[in-house]
Amino acid sequence: MKILLVDDEPLQLMRLEKAVKDSVTNADLFCYGNPVEAYAKCKDQPLDIAFLDIEMPGMNGVQLAKKLKAINPLINIIFVTAYDQYALEAHRLRVSGYVTKPVSKSKVLEELHSLRNPYMPTKSKKLQVKCFGNFEVFSNGEPLRFSYKKSKEAFAYLIDREGSAINVNELNAVL
Repeated sequence: MKILLVDDEPLQLMRLEKAVKDSVTNADLFCYGNPVEAYAKCKDQPLDIAFLDIEMPGMNGVQLAKKLKAINPLINIIFVTAYDQYALEAHRLRVSGYVTKPVSKSKVLEELHSLRNPYMPTKSKKLQVKCFGNFEVFSNGEPLRFSYKKSKEAFAYLIDREGSAINVNELNAVL
């Protein structure tokens, strides 16, 4: 999970970082005190969640949220602010959450448990199918071995059908 933290106040950024670290294990945190710098360095990163302060110089959190959502519409934006007047703007942006300062682990956990776009960890195992030339199946780059030749033929037929339903009689007739 990749999480962006942006707050122009160093003490608040440290509190936010601690609360997120206490709430989420095995996350890559990107912490910035300047929203312009944060956007420049993270615009090419596939971020899952962004905790953004709203009132910041140069670019406020709402502007940064719009830019991040333009790059990745499924990013979960959570505003972290001491002001309630931005709640309507946050609702218009369809953000995932709104945390008022001071930030605590319980507030962060509450927002993480109700994300608009739930975090789905990517699995490292990949299945690759080669259909041109010989039919081959690879799992993480290694050729997959079938116990029976007919199993491989059935798998090839199912791929050819592109997910459409078939019954056992049809599969028996084809094989």
